[in-house]
Amino acid sequence: MLPIPRWQAPWYKGVLDSETNAVPSTDRSFRRVPPEVYNRRAHPSLKQLHDFEAWLRETMAAELEAGRDDIELTKAIFVRFFQRGLRAELLLAELMEIAATVINRVDYSEAQRAQVLKILRNLNVEEIGIERGATAPDDKHA
Repeated sequence: MLPIPRWQAPWYKGVLDSETNAVPSTDRSFRRVPPEVYNRRAHPSLKQLHDFEAWLRETMAAELEAGRDDIELTKAIFVRFFQRGLRAELLLAELMEIAATVINRVDYSEAQRAQVLKILRNLNVEEIGIERGATAPDDKHA
């Protein structure tokens, strides 16, 4: 007769914490941050950054799908996307990379894609909310 493996024993709790029924974390200080208040400096965890980027990507994709035929709404979605990303202190290069993946994912026709790219190229920093000559709060070189 073979012994019962430890993971098949009735008293085995599996991968869940017995007290909270949650997956145990190696980092006990980790906590989820609502995407609306996420900021890279305040929450430096790579997991939190990836969660925020995923939320930003999914939100933008859903909004673009809903506003597919409305040019003004599409422009407002891009403005809101950049404002959310900049408020979270993501770099413009990171935001452009996310925007490119979302544009490809939405699966626009060639004509719609050209219009969306034109909107993106024509966005100016004032519309997005960037002040010209503004520096970061902790910028020692200003």
